[in-house]
Amino acid sequence: MKKFTLTLILALLCVVTAGCDKDKVDVDVQKLGDNLTQKIKFEDQLTQIDEDIAKDIYEINFEKVKATAFIGSGATSEELVIFEAESKDKAKQILTLAKKHIEEQKQDYESYNPKEIKKLDNAIVIQKDKYVIICVTEDVSVEKIINNSLK
Repeated sequence: MKKFTLTLILALLCVVTAGCDKDKVDVDVQKLGDNLTQKIKFEDQLTQIDEDIAKDIYEINFEKVKATAFIGSGATSEELVIFEAESKDKAKQILTLAKKHIEEQKQDYESYNPKEIKKLDNAIVIQKDKYVIICVTEDVSVEKIINNSLK
């Protein structure tokens, strides 16, 4: 009877903990980036930049981070950047750095091109599991498009 009870408890524990990973996401950042650049409307023509340059821009200095990044010409603040960290905790650190980057962009564009501030104020900066996605655009459907792409 004790063995049966222990087995039942372990089985229930497995079922309960299996449901805890329902928010876990596994995507290819390059494919996701390519897909999102096709679905999201941007005013500017975005160009893909090197992963290391993206990490430098966001001041990410720890290893095991993948990135795909698309930025505008500089005349606009538009960009789409996706980071994949090795863990949820590292992704939280990247999220903080991404928010800092957006604030710095606001300061830069305030005198250079003030109409970009609205885009930066409405920038999407989200973390989903070990991924951080940053998107600056006027496309109001961007958050829905991103969330649907992460399912």
